[in-house]
Amino acid sequence: LNPVSGFPKPVTNIESFIYHLDCSYRFMSLCNAVKANPYLKSHIKECSSKEYLEVSQLLVAHCGFEHPYDLPQLVKKWKDEQKIISELLEGHENSHYSEGNSVVKILFANFLSFNLDKLKCPEFFCWTGKHLARKSGGSHLDGGYEKVWLRNLSLFTDSADEQTIVPRLFPWKSEENIKKAFNDFYGENMMSFMGSQWVIQDGKFNYDFSWLTEQTDEDVIENKVKSVFEALYGINPSEIKHT
Repeated sequence: LNPVSGFPKPVTNIESFIYHLDCSYRFMSLCNAVKANPYLKSHIKECSSKEYLEVSQLLVAHCGFEHPYDLPQLVKKWKDEQKIISELLEGHENSHYSEGNSVVKILFANFLSFNLDKLKCPEFFCWTGKHLARKSGGSHLDGGYEKVWLRNLSLFTDSADEQTIVPRLFPWKSEENIKKAFNDFYGENMMSFMGSQWVIQDGKFNYDFSWLTEQTDEDVIENKVKSVFEALYGINPSEIKHT
């Protein structure tokens, strides 16, 4: 269902752009492709990479879509040819990024890593339940997919006990790196929220960040946000006149 037109590849046909990009149209087209090729319903037996690639090719050929393997292959090409892509992937692997633009770096690096995993084992992302099932009588995940699964879990998650967002810890990453990436990511989100209020909203600033955490006193959060805002923009929000 994921198109490549527009991102990361350019738009090549404006007239059919909506049909190639909108997931509803794509879903209907793929359903019609299965209807026109009913033998596909019995083609998948092992949920293997080979079957995934074969069936995908038949479906997209019928619909006139790009093959879902095009995107992972493009990301692999980026990695091989561009040093900055390799650096972002290395940062993703250990949660250690260069300073600045943390939100973009973290999200894009996660996107890159996901597609490289999809290049290696596309079947896992299509039939995840089957491949996460334990082998009969065994303790290991089928096909050794456990690290692929762990690597593609969300980076941040809701706390099970309190109304707060917490970083997810991964066994192969430094806890210190994970927490710094978490703080940088949400710190930039908070500044983006403040900046948008400054530019496009009237009235006083809103310092309600309860969606992020209820563990810290509201006054403490407000004072911290003001301090970071002043360091970034050279003016304290309290000094800005409201209309």
